[in-house]
Amino acid sequence: MQLVHYHSGGLRLNPNLYESGKVCLSLLNTWSGSGSEVWNPKSSTILQVLLSLQALVLNAKPYFNEAGYDKQMGRAEGEKNSVSYNENAYLVTCKSMLYILRKPPKVHLSFKHMQLVIRYVTRISPRILSCTENLKPLTFFTFIAAF
Repeated sequence: MQLVHYHSGGLRLNPNLYESGKVCLSLLNTWSGSGSEVWNPKSSTILQVLLSLQALVLNAKPYFNEAGYDKQMGRAEGEKNSVSYNENAYLVTCKSMLYILRKPPKVHLSFKHMQLVIRYVTRISPRILSCTENLKPLTFFTFIAAF
């Protein structure tokens, strides 16, 4: 499992998702680990990768995934930093989605797959726009000005 990446648009969305598109997980052999934490061709599965991404990367407080920041968990300053990190991550995620919509990766999708993608984007777009209403005006302005 050496060729796992995501289309970042040059943006870092998460401590485990680099600007280059590298996905950093011990299961992918991109971070140190031992035993079942690292990829074993004889026993590891794609399900393990997906569950690791869901639990270790796509979690509610990615700030604490950064090396050494886990020591701040539960402390007022750490929680404040986590909220700030999440606000920025939200904006960067929106920018990344716009990048992908403007310059989609070169993949060959079936017509049925394309229909599913369009249906998903159509369904989630109103939620993304409604979330921006809760952002601080200056933050929202900064987000819009970036485009």
